[in-house]
Amino acid sequence: MKGSGVTQVVLVLLAGSASLIVGAWAYWRTRGDQAPGPWLETRARITAGLATAIVAGAIFIALGVHKWFLGPETPWTASAFLGVCLGLCEGVLYRGRLLERFHPNAKRPAADDQ
Repeated sequence: MKGSGVTQVVLVLLAGSASLIVGAWAYWRTRGDQAPGPWLETRARITAGLATAIVAGAIFIALGVHKWFLGPETPWTASAFLGVCLGLCEGVLYRGRLLERFHPNAKRPAADDQ
């Protein structure tokens, strides 16, 4: 997909935002309404990271993001790598923050429990 630089940036931001919302939904769906425990939190983080990586990678590959950065000869795995990076950010840093206000039990475990 060809486009101006602004269009490409907007598309990447929209794709990233959509995948982060999916990851946040997966995080809170895994957590459920239970009080956070260390193993439940770990499972929720892993699920959120995988969901985000899969959705972001698929959208980035479909948009051809890899070709925007390094040229037409770049393999699709560069877009998949960007998706995995976004998945790591969701699983490690964001942890469902985009949908936190909609969850009835949005307390997080203390830092020493993680």
